[in-house]
Amino acid sequence: MNRRELMVGLTALGLVPSVAWAKDKSAKLSLRIKARVEHRRQPVNRKKVRVRFALYTTLMDRNPRWDEIKTVNIEDGLFETEIGRGLGTVDENPFGDECYLGVFVLDMGPAVQDVKLSPRVTLDWTGTGTAPCLLQDEALAGGLDSGGSCTVAGEGAVAFYITEFQRVPTEAEWAAEFAEKAK
Repeated sequence: MNRRELMVGLTALGLVPSVAWAKDKSAKLSLRIKARVEHRRQPVNRKKVRVRFALYTTLMDRNPRWDEIKTVNIEDGLFETEIGRGLGTVDENPFGDECYLGVFVLDMGPAVQDVKLSPRVTLDWTGTGTAPCLLQDEALAGGLDSGGSCTVAGEGAVAFYITEFQRVPTEAEWAAEFAEKAK
C-alpha cells in the first residue's frame, strides 16, 4: 500500500464518526413570531429594527433563562421572524409546562429606543405549542389559537399585536397533524 492510499483510507475512517453523528443530531428548536407593530397608532415602516426576545420560566422572573436579539424589517406594520439560536434541540424542554416571552425594542429610530413592552406572553410549551395569549386572557378577537392577537405595549406609544407565537413543529409533529386531518 502506498502512502497516498494510506492517507485516503485514514481520512475516510476519520469522517465516518462525524457522518454518523450528524445523522443522529436532533433538529434545532425554534419559535415563530408574527406581529403587527404600531407607533402612535400608526403602522411602522422601518428597516433594521433591533428587538430583544427573552424567555422566562415564570411570570415574575427578573432574569431570562434565554434571550436573543434580532434585527427585523417592518413593512406596512408587519414582521415575521424565527428565534431560537442557542435554545437547544426539539428533544429538550428547558421550560417545563410553559414559558413567558418578554419583548424589548432596542432601536426603532430616534423616537423609540430601549422600550420594554408588557405584559409577557405565555407559551404553552407542552401542549399545542401555541400561546393562549396573555395571562390575564386579554386579547383582540380571542386568543392566538382563534385568530386573535396578544397586545404588548410600552413607553412612547409602541404596541406589538402578536398574531403568532408558536414552537415550529418538528417533521414528526407535522406528519402526525397531517395524519390526524386525513382521518
